[in-house]
Amino acid sequence: MARTSARIMRLARDADGNELRLCYRMVVEQAFDGERQTHAYGVVVKLETQDETQTARIKSLTCCEEKAFGFLQLISRNTVTPICLHEVAEDYLEACT
Repeated sequence: MARTSARIMRLARDADGNELRLCYRMVVEQAFDGERQTHAYGVVVKLETQDETQTARIKSLTCCEEKAFGFLQLISRNTVTPICLHEVAEDYLEACT
């Protein structure tokens, strides 16, 4: 079962001036590494406008809490939306390896 460990809320505006409400959450899930229980950290981005809601989730982004929280801060600072979350995560993971 996943639990939320960090949340960042952000208000922004689109090109037409419409308000965007963004919620960035880090989620923690139990994982097993062979015989050892560990944690896997992921993120969820939720975008709400007056007309719609969009959500994207990445499960098991990393097993490092600090790396997951750093990614969460990065995407919130740069107003990453659900549509491009997976692409941004791929680029981030490539740069970190």
